[in-house]
Amino acid sequence: YQRRVRGGNSSNNLNHIMEFSMRGPDSGPLHSPAQFVISVTDRQGYAISLDSHDFRVEVSGPISAHPTVSKTGGGYGFTLIPTHEGHYQIEVFHKGHFLFQERFHARPDETHVQFDMDGTGLKGGKVGDSVDFVIRTTDISTGLPASIPPNHIQVHLEGPSSVHPRLTGSGPFHVQYSVNTPGFYYVDVKWNGQSVLERGPKKVLFQDRAGSKSTVSAMTSCKANSPYSFIIKAVGNSGFQISEGNEPFEIAVEGPEDQFSRPTIVDNRDGTYTASCLFYRPNESYTISVSVYGHQISNSPFKVATF
Repeated sequence: YQRRVRGGNSSNNLNHIMEFSMRGPDSGPLHSPAQFVISVTDRQGYAISLDSHDFRVEVSGPISAHPTVSKTGGGYGFTLIPTHEGHYQIEVFHKGHFLFQERFHARPDETHVQFDMDGTGLKGGKVGDSVDFVIRTTDISTGLPASIPPNHIQVHLEGPSSVHPRLTGSGPFHVQYSVNTPGFYYVDVKWNGQSVLERGPKKVLFQDRAGSKSTVSAMTSCKANSPYSFIIKAVGNSGFQISEGNEPFEIAVEGPEDQFSRPTIVDNRDGTYTASCLFYRPNESYTISVSVYGHQISNSPFKVATF
């Protein structure tokens, strides 16, 4: 910024009116010198020489300071080295007369902030699931949380479909998103346009949910009082078989009351599931239904006859 004010000498002679101006940054990183220069000219724009000791600078904010003003090639300069993050107020006086009041924002330096992130959103999941992760920032020099404006943090995802992550909080930050197409996605977190991930964007896999295209491979008859098993293959809504487990398949059996055991499901962790039950009465017909996420799958329901 650059500001100008006018002042006169004690005689108030208009021929000796002085114009003061100050230039300097309105923000800067912590622990880095911020340089400010005061220029003094007459009405014609010629530089006026003054005693630098007649200037006084008062800084208030996270810390207080009284920087020394010294003569420089371009006027009268002073330096502010902020050691604490936040907003500072700078007031400048000449011979006790107020000249300027400016604000300066000290922000964390990229080299002094550590980013830590964790959560399901950095590991992947299922299509349609809401996943999230947390971003924590630490000022390395103090060990305290670094306060960063939310609009300085950007979260980007690239993959088979467009994703719009939601960033909330002011430190720690919470990121939430979901995807609607299976595949690999790349998660990147940036601060002021620069990635904070040491190894680049994080690669995460989102697999399709098991859906109605899942299938059952089963015999249609079995011997009573002998274990009966069948295989469920998890297939996503995209039509591709799922190669991981943890799908919430449910089985329902209809038949003579109290003449069959409660069905069990074993997750084989490869996209297949082994279901088992026991039928007690021969020469009966039982109906088995298999569903996932509230939807019947292919070949369901089906009948099993006992002998």
